[in-house]
Amino acid sequence: MTNRRSVLLKIVSFIVVIACCAGILYSPLNEVYITRASAATDSTQKGYEDRIAALQKEQKEYEKKMKEAQKDALAFLKEKEYLDKQIENLNEQIIISNNLIEEYRAAIENKEAEIVNKQSEYDKKYGQFKGRLRVSYEDGIMGYLVMLFKAKSLSDFLTSFERMTNMLDYDKRTMKTLNEEKAALSNQKTELENVKASQQAAYDSLKQTESELQKKADEAANFYQKEIKNEAEFKKKLAAAQAAEKKENEALDKYLEELAKKNNGVYTGGALSWPLPMEQNKITSKFGKRTYKIWGKWVTDTHRGIDISVPSGTSVYACADGTVEKAQWSNSYGYYVLISHGSGYTTLYAHNSSLKVKVGQKVKRGDLVAKSGSTGNSSGPHLHLEIAIDGKLQDPLANGILSHPKLVYYC
Repeated sequence: MTNRRSVLLKIVSFIVVIACCAGILYSPLNEVYITRASAATDSTQKGYEDRIAALQKEQKEYEKKMKEAQKDALAFLKEKEYLDKQIENLNEQIIISNNLIEEYRAAIENKEAEIVNKQSEYDKKYGQFKGRLRVSYEDGIMGYLVMLFKAKSLSDFLTSFERMTNMLDYDKRTMKTLNEEKAALSNQKTELENVKASQQAAYDSLKQTESELQKKADEAANFYQKEIKNEAEFKKKLAAAQAAEKKENEALDKYLEELAKKNNGVYTGGALSWPLPMEQNKITSKFGKRTYKIWGKWVTDTHRGIDISVPSGTSVYACADGTVEKAQWSNSYGYYVLISHGSGYTTLYAHNSSLKVKVGQKVKRGDLVAKSGSTGNSSGPHLHLEIAIDGKLQDPLANGILSHPKLVYYC
């Protein structure tokens, strides 16, 4: 009778061990722990995407305003204004798109590093687990049985059985952890693919924006030639433009005089710095009375500064430390920046494609303030530079006011 009970107990124990081991052997590696993770969008990336969407909406508004402009003497100035603003808008979209692509690139690098680390961690744990299972399933069952069969009493058997169960539970917990880590690895790979797709979409959008910018730049370059159809129309539109410019200049001169009266610091910086890379040294128009070609016609007027020929998008730098007084658009200057340097010294940078500073901002000598262009009353890409002392305009190339390249070409 005792022998039969012993054999029965052995059989039951063996079945229990096999059942417990089967729970491990057939536990699937891709069970409910794996869920499709939506790619977490970084807040910086989201901010860039939202700004691009807002700019695209703004771009459509400018297109609409251009079409609605009335065809009178001043209408073409408004049309040019909206065209210039579209160019500035597209430039900002390009900058933000490049920033967004850079954010995606960094995110991809980080995610790839995370995946490598997670894969290495998973492989290491999985290798250890397989080694443990190999021992358990090659020798372990007999080891478990021996441990049970050595029980000298029911209490001893239950204790041994509990130890065996704990070992099996440990294996199951390890398997569960591996399942979860594999799911996390799968999710990270999905996120990586999503980020790569977003980067490609941003890149495609950037190329489309660059194409649109080129079309707008070509349209701006040919704007006046297309607008001026005969001599009478030319004179009418030129008179309207000159009247608008005179009004703006009078307001600016009054502002410069008021600014000079303020106690806005003492300028001790010596000669002002050249506002462009030193190789940009072609002067297309000097200070004072001049005769020049505009809209395909020759005109004579008084020039408030100097014009320096530069390709669109060239960096424009502050001539000295100071405070930004104006950073805005005007009919004659297009996008321009006015900086006060103290002691009544001011510099003005006009016809830019985009502005890089805001009113009230403190700048240092050599800081980027704008990107050059041909906005406003301009017939080609250049930087118009004005310098005033005590509210009075000065010739930038005279009296050592401005440090400039040793060789200056006039063309």
